[in-house]
Parts: sequence; C-alpha cells; structure tokens
Amino acid sequence: MKEEIPFLALRIAGTKFRCTKDEVRQFVSPGDFVKLEREPKNEFDSNAIACYLGVRHVGYVPAAVAKYYAPLLDVGLELAGRVLSTQPDLLIINMQLVWVKEDPFDPEEEFVLNESEED
Repeated sequence: MKEEIPFLALRIAGTKFRCTKDEVRQFVSPGDFVKLEREPKNEFDSNAIACYLGVRHVGYVPAAVAKYYAPLLDVGLELAGRVLSTQPDLLIINMQLVWVKEDPFDPEEEFVLNESEED
C-alpha cells in the first residue's frame, strides 16, 4: 500500500503554452493526480520536471524548485502531485507535491508469528 506525504505547494509553470482555459475548466479538478516525469535532456533546463494529468502534458515544476527535486527523482525517490486548485481564466493550476511512500504494513497481508521449532 502506498501513502502520500504532502510537502510543498506550487503553481505549475507553462500551462498557458499547453492548455486552453476550457481544458482547465473541464478536465482539471482539485485532487487530480499529477504524474511527474524528469526531462534531463530538456534543451532549456537539465533539471526539468514535466507535469502530466493523465497523458496530457500540462506544464512543469518551476525551475527554481525543480533544481532541488530533480536529483531526488534521478536516484529513485517517488514524487508526484495533487491538484489543489485552478484558476481557468488565468490558466493557473496549483499543485501540492507529495512523496509517495511505500507503507511496509499491508493490512491485506496475512500476519504469521514465527514459532520456535521444538526439538
């Protein structure tokens, strides 16, 4: 089971180049999952982190933030996002970054005590 630990709120950068007002109004809602994908070969920023809602690329984690989190994604830390709010007329999508943590306890898994072998 995975747990999401929220830690940073931010505005997705570049949405005005990737979405229309109607698309934000119709298809983006608070709580939506935002997939983060590294773009180390991005011609403008080697720390680029793209934001996806489903299969739709909607923008980027701002460069000032991405430079700190890109190395963490590169070593396998699982980060994602959740939409907090939108302002469609301004093409703004606000997002909460979350650390996706594997929970070592699975309540569906059967728990068995190790019993000492008796001789």
